[in-house]
Amino acid sequence: MASTSTAKKFKSDYSESVCGYIHNVSALKTSLRTGYKFFNAEFQVNRDECHDVVVFAVEKRTAFVQANRNQSPVKLDRIARRVSKNGSEYDIHCGTCTAISVVADLGYPFKSPSLKLKTIAEVKTMAPKQNVAAVQVKAVHVGSGSETASINGVPVDMQTCYVADHTSRMKLSLWETQVGALVHNKLYEITNVCTREFEGEFYLTATRFTQFKEVAALSAPAINTPFTVEEGEITVVTGEISGVEVSIRRCCIKCRAWQADFNSKAKFHRCVKCGLLQKILNFLPTVTAKVSVSGDFGEDEFKLCNSVLRHHLEEEGLCNLLLDAQNVEEYLLEMGVCAFKLQKSVVIALSKVELDKVEAEAEPEVLVGEAASLLEGEMESLFEEFAESEVLVAETVLAEANSLLDQQVESSETSLPSESVKH
Repeated sequence: MASTSTAKKFKSDYSESVCGYIHNVSALKTSLRTGYKFFNAEFQVNRDECHDVVVFAVEKRTAFVQANRNQSPVKLDRIARRVSKNGSEYDIHCGTCTAISVVADLGYPFKSPSLKLKTIAEVKTMAPKQNVAAVQVKAVHVGSGSETASINGVPVDMQTCYVADHTSRMKLSLWETQVGALVHNKLYEITNVCTREFEGEFYLTATRFTQFKEVAALSAPAINTPFTVEEGEITVVTGEISGVEVSIRRCCIKCRAWQADFNSKAKFHRCVKCGLLQKILNFLPTVTAKVSVSGDFGEDEFKLCNSVLRHHLEEEGLCNLLLDAQNVEEYLLEMGVCAFKLQKSVVIALSKVELDKVEAEAEPEVLVGEAASLLEGEMESLFEEFAESEVLVAETVLAEANSLLDQQVESSETSLPSESVKH
């Protein structure tokens, strides 16, 4: 980062000039702080040195794009230099007074700037609120869920991750639609992030311009020191949603301003901040819900954040429901038995539970008791049948014995001598 003494020698009255080549002209952007429109570019001042450019005169973008496309050497008159936010010496600021003109050969060729990769160790030496063009890292920890943070009084979803390269490891915060962008142990090139410091902790945060690109390998293996993050035990609660209230807010894709009086059934909507009339789909929905759930545990109330609801609706192919809050409410009420995955009393995942699965996962004690009762009944029946058969056999044997005895008595009486009878 440039020192204070370096900053003092930069003139801030748009009185300087610079010659070079223009690269990487961005689309028009809108400042979240001031609402002003601007665009960015890069300016090559010699064979290997480039500086970031910010232009606050949108009418000059056509000339910048043409100079970039034609690879023309140009001179920028009446520019100002500012201390850079990305660690280089200075940035170039252009305003409505800035003039752009083509000049003769500069003595060095047009050369596209290489991506300004930084290591995590280098990022840690930067000051807060500095832009980082790109890092190549491994996702060594990805939060199992998101939490709700308040930004300017507006609740937003945030996911905590940790990334590492061969030099060090660092926390990275993801926001809203970026939640779930990283997968544990995968490698990424992450561009347009920013340094932050909060309550003594220095970390990286994603911005609305951040992009994530999965890569096959890093320049060197990431550090492999033991690393764990205590997030709390995960529990699962099942039950049916008996009551629900859904809220959907929308922000402008251009200036990120939250909208009021939004008619989701209209074809167009005019942003309350930037004033642009846009298609309805240009306003990104953020959905939250408060649900009452009934189950074996009784009744409880849970809050479902945007990332949980959006992830579930995406899995079910029902993102079209986000056009209307009541559509989402009716869907949740008709879901039947649901599984709520909780961590620190916060819902981090929502899923349907199929009925056959519910029956298959009945309490083991109940199943064992039913089996034991059935077995006992069968055993009693068998004993009764056995006892009856034994009695029947005994009666048959006794009858046969009595019949044999009678036959022997009769035989002995007929065999006695006649004399004995006379006597």
